[in-house]
Amino acid sequence: MKFLHIADAHLDSPFKGLSYLPSKLWQSVYDSTYLAFESAINQAIDNQVDFVLVVGDTFDGPKHLYTLKSLLQSSLKD
Repeated sequence: MKFLHIADAHLDSPFKGLSYLPSKLWQSVYDSTYLAFESAINQAIDNQVDFVLVVGDTFDGPKHLYTLKSLLQSSLKD
């Protein structure tokens, strides 16, 4: 049996402590959580895992953007 365990993804983290970075670099850091999550899900699909366990702080805060929820749902449907 194969499975993927994803913990503390903190999708949509504001990265407030990195606000001093140039905007282009900050945007790359900001996008990194989404890209890493997508990559993990794609790896799960490619490796035909039996299930994906997503635990911990999947979102960074209590307010989730609709687009973020959509990304998560569409990624997990595959």
